[in-house]
Amino acid sequence: MVQFFCWFAFLFLWTYTTNTVALNAFDTPATENIVGIKDGDKTYASKNLLIGDSVLIVSHGHALVEGIKADGAFYPASTVVINGNDTIVKDHKITNDESGIAKAKFGNQISNVKSLNVDGKAIENCSDVSVVDYLSRIQGPFNLTEAAIVVQGADGKLSIEDATTHQISDAAKCSFATNTVLNSATPQYNDAGNWVGLLYAIQALGSVVWAILLPKFRSRKLSYSLSLLLAGIGFIMLAFISNQYLLFIAFILIGCGWAAMLAWPFTILTNSLTGGNIGAYLGLFNCTICVPQIIAALAGGWILSSLSNPGEIAPEYLMMVVAGISIIIGSVCVFFIKEKNSAKTAPVETPLESENI
Repeated sequence: MVQFFCWFAFLFLWTYTTNTVALNAFDTPATENIVGIKDGDKTYASKNLLIGDSVLIVSHGHALVEGIKADGAFYPASTVVINGNDTIVKDHKITNDESGIAKAKFGNQISNVKSLNVDGKAIENCSDVSVVDYLSRIQGPFNLTEAAIVVQGADGKLSIEDATTHQISDAAKCSFATNTVLNSATPQYNDAGNWVGLLYAIQALGSVVWAILLPKFRSRKLSYSLSLLLAGIGFIMLAFISNQYLLFIAFILIGCGWAAMLAWPFTILTNSLTGGNIGAYLGLFNCTICVPQIIAALAGGWILSSLSNPGEIAPEYLMMVVAGISIIIGSVCVFFIKEKNSAKTAPVETPLESENI
C-alpha cells in the first residue's frame, strides 16, 4: 500500500508538472485546439480531418486556411502576406508572432492592412480582410475522414493511415469541437519547461542531503513516514505557488520523499527475507513500482476530466493536490508495515568441510 500511493503520486508529478508550472509561475497564454468536428449530437474526434481522402482541413489539431476574404471576395491561398513583409499564413497555416500568439483568427477581421499579397499576387482592395477555414465553405453533404496519420508526398498527394470515413448530410450543421490548452509554442511555455528541468535538479540535490540524514533517525518507520509526509506537503505547495523561486522549497520537500522511497523499501524487504529465491522476491517487488504507475496513467485522464470545466484549461495543478493526498496516505500506511526485527536473529555461519571444529 505504501508503494502504491507513492508511485501513484510520482507519475502525476512527471506528467503534470510542466503545465502546472507554466500556468502558475510563467503565465503561459492559452490557445484553442481542434479535437474534432461536431455533427449535431455526434462528435468525430481526430487530430487529422479530411474532406473525402484528398483535402486535409485539420492537421494535428489546427484548422487549415483555405483562403482569404477581402472586401467580400474570396481568394484561395496557401501563403498570405500583408503590409509588404508580414506573413500571416504559410502553407495553409496561420503563423504566430514572436510571442507565439496566432497572427489571425478565423472569421475575425485583420486590422491595419495596408497591402495584401496572396500567393505572390497583389490584391488591390484590402479592406475587411479575414482568413477562412475549409469547413465554413463546405455546402451540403460531404464525406468526412478521420485519419491517425497523414503524409503529403513530393507530388502533393496525401497518403493516410488508420482512416475512418463518415457521411455528413449537411455541412451547415457542423462545427469544430475544441478544447482550451496552454500554448506550447510560446516563450513562456519554453521557459517553464527549462525551469522544470532545474527543479528536478533541486529535487535530486534535496534527495542526496536527506539520504545522508535518514540513517540518523532511531526509528526507520518514523523517518520513512516523515519523508513521505514532507513530500506530500511539497506536492500540495507545487499546486499553488506562483513564484518560480519558491518552487525550490516544494521540490526539496519532494526530494525528501524520493530519498526515502529509494532507500527504505528494499532495505526493509531484504532484511525480512531469509533463505533462497531472494532475487525472485525482489523482482516481484518491482511490480509495486510499475503497477501503481500503470493504474495512475489509466486513471489520470478520468480524474482530470472530472475536475475540469468545459471550455476552460484543464486544472492540471489540482492533480498535484491529488498526488499530495496520495503520498500522505502512503505515509500513514508505513506504520502498518510488519518489519522483522533482524537483531533477534543471530547470523548462522556454515563452516567449510575441511575446517576442524
